[in-house]
Amino acid sequence: MVSTAEKEIIRVDSINRVFQINKKESFQALKDINFTVNQGEFLSIMGPSGCGKSTLLYLLGGLDDPNSGKVYFNGKDLKTMSAKERSKLKCNSMGFIFQFYNLVPNLTVEDNIMLPLILDGKDTRKHRGKLDEILSTIDMVEKRKELPRNLSGGQQQRVAIARALVFEPELILADEPIGNLDSKNGTIVMELLQKINRELGTTIIQVTHSEEAAAYGTHIVHMKDGEIVKKAVVGDIE
Repeated sequence: MVSTAEKEIIRVDSINRVFQINKKESFQALKDINFTVNQGEFLSIMGPSGCGKSTLLYLLGGLDDPNSGKVYFNGKDLKTMSAKERSKLKCNSMGFIFQFYNLVPNLTVEDNIMLPLILDGKDTRKHRGKLDEILSTIDMVEKRKELPRNLSGGQQQRVAIARALVFEPELILADEPIGNLDSKNGTIVMELLQKINRELGTTIIQVTHSEEAAAYGTHIVHMKDGEIVKKAVVGDIE
């Protein structure tokens, strides 16, 4: 396991998110949310559908902004960053994994993994060693030349995880990463995320409905009706 000194990576201060439905109606998805995440934690955000889990995750990743309150990444307020600064942050310091794998269908496994580097204008030839290492980590070396249509759902999600790892991000944000997988492939993906957290020291925040998936992490936040009702250490939950 990689040892990381305790350091705050995410701090959420009194954030609220309101969606305007029409001129007269609005919906408050998040209500005065406060919590912190330290480097090296694997946090699961849980709660019933519509409780604000995914909305919160998008705010943590700078994909959306709160109406009020602040989200800090390594002490920097995301909302005050310029568009260029935020784009660089999302490319280099954060990795995103979604329920739908979002692979490019006509690109091979290795090209899908390297896509963030290609889009960033990097010379992929200088990263072949890194690619080989990542393929080994996700146990997909023999599938490197395959197209997504030839892979199972679990294999496609492993490729999506590898793509999130290619910049060696400090933080991975995962929205229902096993939501479309059967139990066998779900277990494989969760064991991979746990391995990344423990061996690489990567901080992970996932949204999940699954108590089994949450048990792979270190901490759990429970949400209800847009509010946090409890944060606990895995193993200490009654």
